Amino acid sequence: MNIIKYIQEEWDVLKKAPLSFVILLFIGLSSGFAFGLFWRGQEVSNYESALKMKDSQIDEYKKSINDRLEKVEKTLTANQLSSLELSLKAAPSKVIISADSVSSKGYAKQIKDVFTKSGWEVDTKSAPVSLDTFMLETKGSVNASAVSRALSTADVPFKSKMNEAKGTIEFQLDK
Repeated sequence: MNIIKYIQEEWDVLKKAPLSFVILLFIGLSSGFAFGLFWRGQEVSNYESALKMKDSQIDEYKKSINDRLEKVEKTLTANQLSSLELSLKAAPSKVIISADSVSSKGYAKQIKDVFTKSGWEVDTKSAPVSLDTFMLETKGSVNASAVSRALSTADVPFKSKMNEAKGTIEFQLDK
């Protein structure tokens, strides 16, 4: 209310120079508006940079979670295990399982247990194999075809190759 009283008291001056009053009023309002835009622009910029930082953190967390999920050791399903066991029982023999840790829980232990249950003689050893794979070795084409048929029937992904030096057929299974 003081502003209205002040304008009433100075009304004679304003009547004599209205253009100056309007120009000063326009300059004052424009300056205030520009300062407000600048101030809010800085706040918006700060929030945008904080959002970008949070987005990059979320992307890092997503990548970390995906990497961990990929490293989680795969296990065989009950159907795969029973299929392997039935196929392997037909021709029991000897197999060597080489892995980073056959005694550990998971894929390698499941393979070892299913071969043992099927009557196969299982020998385990540590091998200079990467942590992402492990090997089955067997001698003779009859044993190799039995292992190959069992793995194929159970839909267990593998690659096989002949190791001429050892005289064995190696099956590389992907975890």
